[in-house]
Amino acid sequence: MNRKPLSSFLGQAFAFMSYYFMVFAFGIIIYSILVKDWSGLIAGIVFGVFNYIIFGRKLLRTKSITFDENFFYFKDDSKIELSQIQNIENGKIEYFYNGSEKVIFVNPFFPSTNHKLFNKYFKLKK
Repeated sequence: MNRKPLSSFLGQAFAFMSYYFMVFAFGIIIYSILVKDWSGLIAGIVFGVFNYIIFGRKLLRTKSITFDENFFYFKDDSKIELSQIQNIENGKIEYFYNGSEKVIFVNPFFPSTNHKLFNKYFKLKK
C-alpha cells in the first residue's frame, strides 16, 4: 500500500526555520555573554522566549507520521490501526495502544492536502 505523509513540505520547512531561529537566539545569548553586551543578551532572551511561546511549544511535541487506508505509521515503522483512533482535532491525534490512551501531535502549521484524506479514512474506520 502507498503511504502518504501527513505533513506538507511547507510545514516541514516552517518547523526547520523555527528550530533555526531557536538556535540563532541561543547563539545571540552566548555571544552577548562573551562580549558582555547586556542589551544583546536581553534581546536574545526575548527573541528566544517569543519564538518558543508562539511556535516551539507545538513544534517540539510533533511527530512525523505517514498513513494508508488501514494504519498510520511512525518513523520507526511501528503501526497503529486507524480504528484505534478516538479523536482528531487541531493537530492532535488521540488513540488507544495496549489498553491505554495515547496522544500524538502532528505539525499544525501548513497541513498537507493528505490531511482531508486521513480524516476520510478515519471516519470510514470508525
